Amino acid sequence: MDAVGGLDDVRGFQSVDTWGTYHKAPRLVPMPLHLSQECLDDVSDRFPWLFPKQQPDYTSGTNIEAKRIERHVASLETHIFEPFEPMNVQGLEIIPLPVWHGDDLISYGFAFSLKGTNILYISDISRMVPKTLQYILKKLPPTDILIVDSLMPELPHSVHFSATQAIDLSKQIQAKQTYLVGMNCDAFATHDTVNEELRQKYGGKVLLAHDGQVIDL
Repeated sequence: MDAVGGLDDVRGFQSVDTWGTYHKAPRLVPMPLHLSQECLDDVSDRFPWLFPKQQPDYTSGTNIEAKRIERHVASLETHIFEPFEPMNVQGLEIIPLPVWHGDDLISYGFAFSLKGTNILYISDISRMVPKTLQYILKKLPPTDILIVDSLMPELPHSVHFSATQAIDLSKQIQAKQTYLVGMNCDAFATHDTVNEELRQKYGGKVLLAHDGQVIDL
């Protein structure tokens, strides 16, 4: 829910294509939504008004035609992806990689290349899926930048990596540069203190990321 709870609120940031007839409600330009079928099933249950089904139009007598329900809600355009199958997002080829996010939920990391830099982004992971690890090692090009979940410094957590686990993964896939994300601010020392310790230990190849960070490629 922390990831999708504000899904309906994106309507406040969407541009208007045309104006509807019902109380002059705006017809919004749909936002592309890339997700797995399991995720779509889940968010459809949570937000049924965002994913209206085709309903018969009974106003035309015996000639029943499908009519899309229009509501003043966020406009979404769904695209279902499959694990390990490349998808095109605004011209960028991205490969979804399944990982465990707790023992009862598959989340996804994403691999992509930009300006010759190979990037692996895994924001929610508690355990690596063996097939995914083999795919990273055998199918993907060497990882230049790993961005990975790191909730606690060392203590294990039921649904997230610790910094220790994140660094172990970085070593395993031989990432050239690793950025830790999703840290629990109460569990770590100050940002600068931790980064200085990481620089001394790993020569700057492992660092805490920060909000609004831009990585020059």
